[in-house]
Amino acid sequence: MVVAVVAWLGLLFLSGFLWTKIAFGTQGTGWLYLPAFGACVVFVLVVRVFGGAQLVFGRSAPWLALFVFWFLIRLILDASTISDVLGYTIGYAEGILFAVAVGVAIRLLLDALSESAPGMLRWWAAMLLLAFNMWSAIQVEEAAVVAGRLDRRYAFLANDTYQLSGALVSVLALILAALLVRSVYGQGQGMTRILNWSLFAAAALTFGVIVRVAQLLGSNSGP
Repeated sequence: MVVAVVAWLGLLFLSGFLWTKIAFGTQGTGWLYLPAFGACVVFVLVVRVFGGAQLVFGRSAPWLALFVFWFLIRLILDASTISDVLGYTIGYAEGILFAVAVGVAIRLLLDALSESAPGMLRWWAAMLLLAFNMWSAIQVEEAAVVAGRLDRRYAFLANDTYQLSGALVSVLALILAALLVRSVYGQGQGMTRILNWSLFAAAALTFGVIVRVAQLLGSNSGP
């Protein structure tokens, strides 16, 4: 149960971090979310390893390794400054290694939540995660309304980082799309079926609200 709660908190912290970057771009805000997310990942990883979990390299692992090797070669040839190297590797905006690490961490947390929490707790965890993301999306739009920016597509935010914000919105939309599909996979019977369909409806609604924000941002990298 503790592992499930920590895994859920990790997903919540990651969502919080992404929304601070969507709303405020490159300004120094929300950075406490990232170490909190990392701490949750480390806790879940340690517990699962001591619980007997094993690291298994799938058939895609050699291709991933080859891609990372190719990327590092291109980085050596193309990057001209230390800032370029950091941005292309561990930067949250376009860092390849950062993106891969976060993707693996999300999978770890989702697996831990799925395997460690009872069905009803999983349902509530998913609903609360959806509610947080919907609330965050509404807050971004309301801030634009208050600032009188809603009718100016490329000035939706108070800075010029709408392309980055659109890309990060896409990340959240993909995560929610996966949750949407998972909610009706193996529907079950009776109350389980009802809960799954209610989760599907909530995920679809939240997905729609987030896509709306991406379109309002005017980013061509939005979903």
